[in-house]
Amino acid sequence: LGATAYHLLAGEPPFTGKTAFEVAMKHANDPPPPLAAVRPDLPPGLVAVVHKLLAKDPADRYPTAREVLRDLARLREHKPVSAELPALPPP
Repeated sequence: LGATAYHLLAGEPPFTGKTAFEVAMKHANDPPPPLAAVRPDLPPGLVAVVHKLLAKDPADRYPTAREVLRDLARLREHKPVSAELPALPPP
């Protein structure tokens, strides 16, 4: 769901490669490019939700779909969400 949301919002998938295996390896090992760098116009809370959906460690992801829906509803009401913005990699 995170990769699909990223693709819909950014207009490109978070990971690309010459082969499906290369893309799968990036999904497994590389952090996704910061969505805010591609779409600085997006609300920070929405960016945080997408990156939480993309988290490598399952413990860092939403535990249930209900939690995702809760945060999306909070965004709609202009309230803070439980997701945090990811730390940007060093330049």
